[in-house]
Amino acid sequence: MKAIIFAITFFWIINPVTPQNVERYKKYHDRGREEVLQGRYEIAISYFDSANKIMPYYPTIYQDKGYAEMQLKRYEDAVEDFSYVLEKKPYMHEVRLQRGIAFYHLDQFDLARIDLEEVINNSPKKIAEADKHLDYTLRAFAKIDALNQAEINSQQAILEKERLAAARQREAMIWGTVIPLALWTALFIWW
Repeated sequence: MKAIIFAITFFWIINPVTPQNVERYKKYHDRGREEVLQGRYEIAISYFDSANKIMPYYPTIYQDKGYAEMQLKRYEDAVEDFSYVLEKKPYMHEVRLQRGIAFYHLDQFDLARIDLEEVINNSPKKIAEADKHLDYTLRAFAKIDALNQAEINSQQAILEKERLAAARQREAMIWGTVIPLALWTALFIWW
């Protein structure tokens, strides 16, 4: 009987705490969203962090925080937050689009291309925006490819110049030592 009374008392004490935590988390999350709308992203991130401490498993907080980090050009942090959301909700095409854009800004064009193509293939509402960013990504790929090819050609030209210089040095050694030696040998034999 004491165990039942203890259990009921325990649940009665714990029960009000849970709604209070939910209300606290909502207060921080909503305040963070208000700060985003005002353009105060740094303050918004601090509110989102507070909400995360209360509800660390709620993906929407990470999504909103990632958006604020994108505005501050903290792309690595944004990718981390967006990746968390996509682990929990892989069907969130808006988040995948944002992560693709963040990858683009981090010069991780291959990962950006994968995310953007995923959005194009699976989200008719986001095709235009994803297609625009995919175009940017493919152009960046082309520029990098051209730069890499130019660098390869430059390296090959340098190696070819070094090979020619070594060949000229060997020829100079031959003309400087072998020919006079042959002349002196011929002169000695003829003498």
